[in-house]
Amino acid sequence: MTLDYDQTTAAVRLDQKQALIAAAYKAGAADEVGWLEWKSHLDLTDRRSFFTIAKAVLGFANRMPDRALRNAEGHGYLLVGVEPGQARGIEEIDSVELYRNLEGYLGSDIGRLCQPTVVPVDLGNGLVNVLLIDVEPPQWGDPIHVLRKGYHDVTAGAVFVRYDGRTERATPEDFDNLNERARRALQQVRLTATVLSGGPLHPVDQGLEAQESWLALETERCHASLHSPPPPASEGDHNTGAGSPAIANILAQVRPYSLGLNADPRSRDQYLRDVARHVEECEREIPRAVRRAAAIRMSPLILRVTNLTDLNLADVEIQLYIPGNVEAVHPRTPTANESLTGFPPPPKPFGTPATALFPFQPSIPQGLLLNGPIGRSPAYDPFRPDITNGGSTTIVFPLGHIRPRQHADSEDIVVILSAPAPSTITASWSATCSNHDVVITGSLELTVADSSLSLTDLFEETPHDNRG
Repeated sequence: MTLDYDQTTAAVRLDQKQALIAAAYKAGAADEVGWLEWKSHLDLTDRRSFFTIAKAVLGFANRMPDRALRNAEGHGYLLVGVEPGQARGIEEIDSVELYRNLEGYLGSDIGRLCQPTVVPVDLGNGLVNVLLIDVEPPQWGDPIHVLRKGYHDVTAGAVFVRYDGRTERATPEDFDNLNERARRALQQVRLTATVLSGGPLHPVDQGLEAQESWLALETERCHASLHSPPPPASEGDHNTGAGSPAIANILAQVRPYSLGLNADPRSRDQYLRDVARHVEECEREIPRAVRRAAAIRMSPLILRVTNLTDLNLADVEIQLYIPGNVEAVHPRTPTANESLTGFPPPPKPFGTPATALFPFQPSIPQGLLLNGPIGRSPAYDPFRPDITNGGSTTIVFPLGHIRPRQHADSEDIVVILSAPAPSTITASWSATCSNHDVVITGSLELTVADSSLSLTDLFEETPHDNRG
């Protein structure tokens, strides 16, 4: 039977600890693993029980960090009072007495090694108390943890290590590994992450009132032609596709019989309906238009990651998490005549003459109309950030190799923050590299501009006639 617990997650909250105890209760006898051990019952008035607990704690504490991180975020757990199919619990014990007895075997830094907690849990037969001892994740640079006081034939200074399902005395190979772990104290990876450019962030007001304001402006622009006189008809206004005098004379003779084809065939009411449909389409497109315009117009965020050590760091990758109502997009450079927003084109102004009698306008299938010239797909970029949006945003920046005491700058990314927003946002980051088994973490304070951008500010860079 497989242990029914999310083994990637540490048991920190009470409900997580109860879930871990329930998983042990439902497990099979062979399901003890390298990060979890259980004891059905220990007499906490007996010295042997505290030696048994100390032995398990030392075994968890002497694991190698890279292996420990594979489960439960590096934590190790000893459960006392539960085993598969049985939950006897423990008798009530004073926490001071518990620490005092364990301290004899583990030393005065017991608090840095583990955290004992009595967890009440109901496994179907009434409430019982289970002792859960959470052993902190081992770190590179940790010393070898030894037994501080002997017990029977086990002398002080004994070293225990944890294998899958059991805790044993360390072998010579285990000592080699533990000595290597201790030596890595001189090789700890240290990085800093700072904002190189792109601050402060400018929030964008995307609220209902801001949307209605821009839609009203778009409606007003479309209605303007209702109050303007129709453009005067002239010989040069007709796109005939032929410039010879002979054809011009023929058209001049035919024009009186063209049944008003040179006038706008739309009525005023039909034009108003066309405008209303256009505005509705724009309203649906606002979220996408915000991302598109921001990618072109807003200043991108660039991070600088500095290697503070004398170590070579290979394949460095930093993951940035920005909380709040925020999303990120890749910046874009517009091509010639490209729409800033991608909104659908507005109806032709009211009064625009109908298409001429003999127009020549090459037709391009709609599926081939792209935002930019038709050509090759962009080449693969191994340093292109990966974006995950969903209320908040997570951005993964591949940085490549960083030499000792050198830095690497991330690719550009545009952060779109919705107004209202706080004056600063605390983002968190974590970094890894392929040649050191370590995760470095930190935080970034992202400043936010005092004033926000309206949709008009964001959308109205180019004249109305050039959109489409």
